[in-house]
Amino acid sequence: MGQQEIRAMLSRISELESEKTAIVNELESLKDRVKAHMVSRNASRLLVGEYKVSYTTYTMHRFDSRRFKAENAELYKQYETETEASRFTISGGKSE
Repeated sequence: MGQQEIRAMLSRISELESEKTAIVNELESLKDRVKAHMVSRNASRLLVGEYKVSYTTYTMHRFDSRRFKAENAELYKQYETETEASRFTISGGKSE
C-alpha cells in the first residue's frame, strides 16, 4: 500500500469521524427534546404511531474501585491484573 492510498484512507477516516460527531450530536439533541417533552408531561411512556418510548429512572450499584484503591492500597494490589491493549490514533490533517 502506497503513501497516497494511506493518505486517502486517513482523509476519509477524518471525514467520517466529523460526520459521526455531527450525527451523534444531532441524535443526542433529538433524544433530549423527546425526553424533555416526556418530563414536561410527567410521562414515563409514550406510544406515538409505531414507536413505543420509555424514559425511566432506575438505581444501579457499582463498585468504586478508585475509592477502594485509595483506602485499601495493599489489598487492591493483590487483585490487580495487567492486561494488554491497543490504541489507534490519528492526528494532523486539515483543520476546520
